[in-house]
Amino acid sequence: MNIVIIGASHAGMAAAAELRRLSASANIILLSAENVLPYQRPPLSKAYVSGDMTLEGLELRPSNWFTDHHIDLRLNTRVAAINREARNVVLADGSTIDYISLILATGSSPRRLGDDQGGSLENVLVMRDLADADALKPLLKSGAKIVVIGGGYVGLEAAAVAAKHGLDVTVVEAADHILRRVACPQTASYIRDLHQAHGVTVLEKCAVAGIIGQGGKSDAVELADGTILPANVVLVGIGVIPDTQLAHDAGLIIANGIVVDSCLRTSDPDIYAIGDVASFPRDGHHMRVESV
Repeated sequence: MNIVIIGASHAGMAAAAELRRLSASANIILLSAENVLPYQRPPLSKAYVSGDMTLEGLELRPSNWFTDHHIDLRLNTRVAAINREARNVVLADGSTIDYISLILATGSSPRRLGDDQGGSLENVLVMRDLADADALKPLLKSGAKIVVIGGGYVGLEAAAVAAKHGLDVTVVEAADHILRRVACPQTASYIRDLHQAHGVTVLEKCAVAGIIGQGGKSDAVELADGTILPANVVLVGIGVIPDTQLAHDAGLIIANGIVVDSCLRTSDPDIYAIGDVASFPRDGHHMRVESV
């Protein structure tokens, strides 16, 4: 019987490699909705977008690794549903794959601004996967104006790359300081000063009212106080949402992610969840970790 892993990013790849180390005979099937070999995500917003790293350099493993380790990697394969009773996954083309154990490594999706805030305008981008990075690269033209909404890791890395390419960069952060979730005010102050020394404007305690468009494209970002920031490009980096739809539809317990026990088992003992999507117990409560 098969051990099926849905999601081939860092968590899914790590699970496949460890399972093979533990068992030479396990039938491991790794499903990826993307059409490229599994790749690193952290360098996307900096090294890859800036041209310092190639797609080949991003790869977590070369293509021959999957053959050598007898990992059945299936690219461009989207899962439509989980049938717990039949113990199989239903693919988008209607075919099914049986499993003895199922691992959900579905990750997370970037939060987006709503259509009423201009989130669907052209040149309003997010940064999560290779397609997002490829969309941003050609827009990094010297002299262009980019507004980065969100002063977290992704936003600040993209801001640094844009400044390096000669863009006019403004970072807008709603919290009282950048990196609010991961850094103390002193650390954030040091990083803010570093960005400003490289020409990036950092605005803190500033809420965004919406993105102003013209001809279907972003033209400016309007702040809650009425300030207008011209913008040829807008990058939205306001966090992520755990990708729990498959688990929810299958009736698994969801609470800020897929709820798992200390062994990463979901409410179905044959199904596990790992990575960004897993809400695991720690110190008497559940938590998720949204970084590698």
